[in-house]
Amino acid sequence: MSKKQQYIFLDFNGTVLDDVDLCLELLNTMLKEKENKCIGLKEYKNVFTFPIIKYYEAAGLTFNGYTFSELADWFIKEYTERNVHECHIFEDVKTFVDLVHQNGYKVVLCSASKINLLIDQLKTFEIYGYFDEVIGLDNHHAASKLQLALDYMKEHQVDADKSYFIGDTTHDFEVGEAMGTKVILVNRGHQSNEVLKTTNARICSSLLNAYEYIIN
Repeated sequence: MSKKQQYIFLDFNGTVLDDVDLCLELLNTMLKEKENKCIGLKEYKNVFTFPIIKYYEAAGLTFNGYTFSELADWFIKEYTERNVHECHIFEDVKTFVDLVHQNGYKVVLCSASKINLLIDQLKTFEIYGYFDEVIGLDNHHAASKLQLALDYMKEHQVDADKSYFIGDTTHDFEVGEAMGTKVILVNRGHQSNEVLKTTNARICSSLLNAYEYIIN
């Protein structure tokens, strides 16, 4: 039997890609048009959650006279057109991946994003080749990446006890817990530090901070 491999599973949005400002702007466009209201960054980080429909409801969208699918389709169209121009990869991503590779980890990007969009983003930002594998959903309604991650675990020699899932939301914590890996949450993404503290995960301020925790 071959030796199991240690992995770092990385969430994308809010962990690798800094897209919070764009997501908030698009949310407020929908809120303004449909409900004549807007929310600020602090409230956004306190209401953001998965599944996405729950986050929309918490932000104030009532779906009276419109549907979640309509909003999701509009969001992804706008996001797809704008993200490569208005978002950026966090500066420490490449260094982090290099460092964990040097320490024997494989790095897998695991996202609730539509896989084709995800790959296009990675290629545009010139980091596609940095990851050992990229896995994403086959639709853009972002139901969950949990089954996606569990299926990956079954198909690969993953040493869960020595692997990590790193993300920026409580959903990432749930995914990592279900996978049996250790979980690190980075508090610079889509959820506030206060929300992340409701889990028992290690909370770090950056990927490099997470790396320091992993090797110590």
